[in-house]
Amino acid sequence: CLSMLQIEHKVLRANLTKPDVLGASLVLPALASCDVRAEHLVQNREPTLCLVMNAGGALGAPPVSVYSPENVHVELRNTVTFYLNNTFYIRGRTIFIPQYLRWYYRDFGGNLRDVLYYI
Repeated sequence: CLSMLQIEHKVLRANLTKPDVLGASLVLPALASCDVRAEHLVQNREPTLCLVMNAGGALGAPPVSVYSPENVHVELRNTVTFYLNNTFYIRGRTIFIPQYLRWYYRDFGGNLRDVLYYI
C-alpha cells in the first residue's frame, strides 16, 4: 500500500532524494530496493509531470488539467510554459526561480545551471 505522497515522491520521482524542504526525511523515507513496492518505480522519470502536478495549486499556475494520451507531452510542456511565464523572472542581475524548482532542483539535474537549462 502506498500513500499519495509515496506515489508522487517515490514512484513518479523514481525514489530520488527528498525535496529540499524541512521535515521531508521524516515523512518520506526511501523505499529499499528489496521492498516489493519498489518494482513500481518509474524508470525514465519525467520531472515535468511532478512539476505540473504541484504547480496546479500554485499562484500563477493553471489548474491541473486532464491530458490526452495523444498530446500529453505538448500539453504538459504548455502547462509548464504558462507556469514559468507567471513565476520566473529576471530583475537586473537577479534571477527569481519558482519555489517548486528550488525544492526539487535535484529532479532537474542537481544544480542551478541545470535548472536554468531546463527553464
